Amino acid sequence: MNKFIFVSCLLFVFFFFKPNQISAAKVFQVSNASLLQIGDDNRVYPVRIACIEVHSNKEVATVEWLKKELPRNQKVNLKPLSFEDGIMVAKVISIGSMRDIGEEMMSQGFALNTCGIDEVN
Repeated sequence: MNKFIFVSCLLFVFFFFKPNQISAAKVFQVSNASLLQIGDDNRVYPVRIACIEVHSNKEVATVEWLKKELPRNQKVNLKPLSFEDGIMVAKVISIGSMRDIGEEMMSQGFALNTCGIDEVN
């Protein structure tokens, strides 16, 4: 467990606090209806969109919508909430529109809110 916490903290520090250069995270791929491949010019990490459960009958439509909203190299801000099985679970905010992608998915009817009211805001 201590190794997992250490690796998670190390990953967080290297991902968000690059000592020589600061750049926004970029979307490299929409893997499925809730999992993105996000990184910078050196590394790519899987990031699960926080606080959502995608309707099973809308997964294909959700992936297509995500690909339009988050095309390759779209810059995003991440607000990490946890790590699950080595995957960061985070709020994904599209830079430019400053929209929370998870909240947009819920408002579009693609997903249900799985977090408490306080955690969504």
